[in-house]
Amino acid sequence: MGKPAKRTVDVTKSSVYRNYQKLLKKEGLETAPASKKRSFDAKRERTNRLLKTHEKSKSRGNKSKEQKESREEREKARAEKQKMKRDRQKRINKRTKKGQPVMKDRVELMLEKIMKNKDTYQG
Repeated sequence: MGKPAKRTVDVTKSSVYRNYQKLLKKEGLETAPASKKRSFDAKRERTNRLLKTHEKSKSRGNKSKEQKESREEREKARAEKQKMKRDRQKRINKRTKKGQPVMKDRVELMLEKIMKNKDTYQG
């Protein structure tokens, strides 16, 4: 016939164990816990581990969101700087019909630079 089904073996083991515990109880000896079920503490510990992993995944999500936001801010700042640089280059590279630089724009740029750094130019 072969091996008995696993369930039958488990039922047999548990019934033998239960009968053994009953005998010990009748004789007045101390007994070990009758069931092999996990204790409440074990269940709580498992739940705590699950909560910890859930919190870790949330914190990873928050970190990635923060990184994404900071990356977007850096991209914005860089794009703005590039735009300002392009505008400045356009103003500097303007020429008259004869090929001379337009001094009006250059003087305006110098004035803006001086207004930005008033402290350094005040003697």
